[in-house]
Amino acid sequence: MVVELMARAGAGAQSSSGPKNTTVTRRPMRDVLVELDRLRPSTERLTAVIAEMTYVERMTMLHKLLSRRTEQGGTNYNELLVRTGRAEGIRKILQQFRDILKAGIVILDVAAVDGTVLRIASEVASGEFGTVHANNPFVSTYRAVKRTLKPLFEDRLMCPILNPLEDFAGVIPGVDVVIVALAAHHVENGDKKKLLINAARAVRPGGHLILIEPWPVVPLNGGACDPIITTLFNSLTFPTRDMGKLRDIVIEMGGMTEQNTTGTSVPLPDGSKLYGADFQKI
Repeated sequence: MVVELMARAGAGAQSSSGPKNTTVTRRPMRDVLVELDRLRPSTERLTAVIAEMTYVERMTMLHKLLSRRTEQGGTNYNELLVRTGRAEGIRKILQQFRDILKAGIVILDVAAVDGTVLRIASEVASGEFGTVHANNPFVSTYRAVKRTLKPLFEDRLMCPILNPLEDFAGVIPGVDVVIVALAAHHVENGDKKKLLINAARAVRPGGHLILIEPWPVVPLNGGACDPIITTLFNSLTFPTRDMGKLRDIVIEMGGMTEQNTTGTSVPLPDGSKLYGADFQKI
């Protein structure tokens, strides 16, 4: 097994602000894990080794480890969100937008990871969803989200392997509600605009985009997860511009204005807040 990003995601995953590599480095995953396991006792050395990896390698390694731990019954992404209070925060925000989570809607979660956000959305929704698109750019998270959500949505579940930094509006047509939750702060700063503009373009006229982000972005509690996963996660966290700036990016794509955008916030245990905004395309 090798550390490798899906070909579709490889080119777009590099930021304009990051290294200009267009070739994804491949190295045996077992060798990398042996080295990281050896460094577990030293957070400083572990951080230094992970910092030498490319952004693509770190993100790929993180998603593969999360998927593997889920299969082995260990700490998974859902548990990470629960322990940090983010799962409950997401629930409270989506409850505020319950009126747009209607029966029969076509819904898309951008960078869905293991499907936690879609599961919560279905629990607070005012009716049963129609087609459910759980997007991921990685094979490992494709398997995880399919395993998690298939029993819930059955044949209504679609799991497109698409890079969120590429325009996929035409690939997933007629989306009533697009959710971008806890994703923008894991995208390199130069690519935040690409992520949000592409998500907004996938929304049909009259549809909605729900954006959920923590602010300020703080490192995860070191005890919340495996030290390797925690360090990888934090190494992929970039300062999120305040929600006003993120809203401006979405509005830039056209058809969405401040007048039909509402927001809400929920306090988190680490002292930060989780912000949610609902944009409607007119």
